[in-house]
Amino acid sequence: MSEAPQRNKIVFTVTAIITGLIFYFGVQHLMAPDKADFEQEMVKIAADINQRCPLMMDAATRLDNVMAIPGKTFQYNITLMNVEVEHANLESMKSFITPRIIENIKTNPDLEQQRQNKVTMSYLYKDKQGTSMFKVVITPEMYQ
Repeated sequence: MSEAPQRNKIVFTVTAIITGLIFYFGVQHLMAPDKADFEQEMVKIAADINQRCPLMMDAATRLDNVMAIPGKTFQYNITLMNVEVEHANLESMKSFITPRIIENIKTNPDLEQQRQNKVTMSYLYKDKQGTSMFKVVITPEMYQ
């Protein structure tokens, strides 16, 4: 797979995942839990999302599950269905995806609750065989 179509798929994948989850977080924003209860609310959100997983975000991307990790971290476990780790330029993929995720977190009004609660967002990407490819971790310092 050439790098340009692969980048386009990656951009679409990230956008699709974030868009789908933004809707869910937007609904959760209406409940607006206080900061002390936010981690507990994150566990509930993850459980609700996981009831729909695995979820095909597009023809090439599957959201396997979401984890609420202590320390106000959400981890999205994602499989790229058309990618094999041995044929991918992992550093290029990661360096291409990371600034786009950060920009979305910074500017998306539906993620205001996550920004206010200083949530760390982690994205673990796997290839079609389930082999871990790379992880993108976005800390509050990166998006504030």
